[in-house]
Amino acid sequence: MFHPIELLPAAWSTGAFPWDPERDDEREQGLATAAEVVGYAERRLADWTDFVLEHADDLGEHDPVVSSPRGELLFSALLDSQLEHVSFHHAQLVEFLSTLSV
Repeated sequence: MFHPIELLPAAWSTGAFPWDPERDDEREQGLATAAEVVGYAERRLADWTDFVLEHADDLGEHDPVVSSPRGELLFSALLDSQLEHVSFHHAQLVEFLSTLSV
């Protein structure tokens, strides 16, 4: 869920979004415990927050074209698609957590 998000800052500045979901299993193998998953997510959130704070003024004025494995699109459209993507996974997590007994 956080891997494509971590690619967004570089996509904005380089114009490349090299998302490779076929390697998600490989990335997940390094996350064996809940603490490792939380740590991974916290680092991605901190990096994204730093990017937004650093470039807040530029983000509204600059909307570069980004090349992805699925073609070219504006950064704002890429951001929208990733918001939808993360929202879907968030709903999955909420549903899963609701099935756990406390």
